[in-house]
Amino acid sequence: MSGFIESFRNIFKIEELRNRLLFTLALLVVVRIGAHITLPGIDASLLAEAQKNQSDNTLFGLYDMFVGGL
Repeated sequence: MSGFIESFRNIFKIEELRNRLLFTLALLVVVRIGAHITLPGIDASLLAEAQKNQSDNTLFGLYDMFVGGL
């Protein structure tokens, strides 16, 4: 366990690794905040109802819903 802690400390000692880690964490924060921003013109209740009526709950089914299929 002490080897893991020492490796974790070394991440912050090496500048390039520290910068990459902080950049990755910043991107994750931006994506998580962006997931909560609603788009204008999208009715969330209609979208939720359409997902309930959808027979297959897959990524292609969601794509099909937005391009006018079904």
